Amino acid sequence: MQGQNVFENQGICMKCHQGNRGGGDAGPPLGNIARLRRPEEILHSILEPNAIVVPGYGIAAITLKDGTTIVGSPLKESDITLSMKTPTGETEEIAKSNIESRTPAVSAMPVMTGILTKKDLRDMLAYLLTLDGRK
Repeated sequence: MQGQNVFENQGICMKCHQGNRGGGDAGPPLGNIARLRRPEEILHSILEPNAIVVPGYGIAAITLKDGTTIVGSPLKESDITLSMKTPTGETEEIAKSNIESRTPAVSAMPVMTGILTKKDLRDMLAYLLTLDGRK
C-alpha cells in the first residue's frame, strides 16, 4: 500500500507515531486512529498539527509567580491544578494559583504540506483510515 510506505518512510511519521508496525512515542499512537477520528479530523491534524494538540504530546511553558519557568507537556487540568510531564518524564502537579502566565501547548509535528505532495497526503490518509486497531 502506497500510503503505508509514505507513513513509514517518506513522511518521517514513525519517528514520533506508532502505526501498525512499531514507531516512536513522541506523538500519539495511531494504531486505532480510524476508530477514534473521522477522516476530516485526521486530515485536519495532518494539515494543521497545532489546531488540536492531544494532552501529553504538546509543549508548553509555565511561568510561576516566583519567576520559575517549567517547560513540559500538559497532561490534565482541573480548576485547581495543572499536571505537566517534564522533559525527564516526571509528572509535576502545579497549583494554578501559583501560575503567573502560560503559553498554549504546541505540537512538535511539522506541517505535512511542506513535506509531502498532495498525492502522498491522500495516500497516507487512505492508509491511516485502515488503522482501526484490529489485526
